[in-house]
Parts: sequence; structure tokens; C-alpha cells
Amino acid sequence: MSKAPAHVWTVMCDDIREEKYNKVSLMGLYGPDLFLRGLPGALPKLAFFVIVQGGNGNQKLSFSLVDPDGALMVGGEAELSIPEDAKEDQRGNLPIIFGPVVFRREGPHRFEMRLEGEERPFSSLVFNVAANPNVF
Repeated sequence: MSKAPAHVWTVMCDDIREEKYNKVSLMGLYGPDLFLRGLPGALPKLAFFVIVQGGNGNQKLSFSLVDPDGALMVGGEAELSIPEDAKEDQRGNLPIIFGPVVFRREGPHRFEMRLEGEERPFSSLVFNVAANPNVF
């Protein structure tokens, strides 16, 4: 029977690029606030780099970006394959890229990941979207 991995951390950024020698570049890291010139406003891409640890077997994941009213903005699904003999301290990454993403209002937005069959999110990241005309 497969065992679910543990969520370690999630980073929000503009893009994720796979490099040589098992390296990954995260471009344009965001903190807790995402500023746009005005609303509605769009980003060509919005990426989430998720680190998981442990677990084994195939895990079906769904992920979504939700606005302050709880409405789905974008979403998708993926299968995470973890070797059966994976060690408990072994970590893996899951790059998730949405695009384009249109933000229609200010306020707290949420990125969530759920494992198949689980009601509670496996991972949740809340960030604030605000209009700032001084963003260049």
C-alpha cells in the first residue's frame, strides 16, 4: 500500500527552470504579497515549487488557485511517483506552473494541493494580491 509524502515547503515564483546536474532555478520569487499595476491584472506565468519528503507509491494530486471568494481560478492534476523503497528522509520536488493567470480582485488568494481521497489540503499557501500603480 502506498504512503503519502509529507509537505515540506512551497515557494511561489514567476517561473521554474530545470538546469543541468539536477539543479532548478526559481525565477522572480514572491513573498506574502503579489503586487500588480492594476486590477484586473494578468501574469503570463505563476509557478509553485513544492518540496515533499518520504512516502512511496503513486499519489494522485490535484492543485488549484482560489480567489478570495473561494472560486477556482485555475487548477490541474498530476501523479507523483515515489519509489517503493524510498527512504523517509528522501525529498523530491514538484514544479507546478500556471499561465496565464488573471487576478480580478485584491485580497487573500490560496494555492492548494490535495491528495486523492483526502478532504483536507495536503499543502496550502495563502498570499495577498494588491494593486500598486508604482510597480514597474
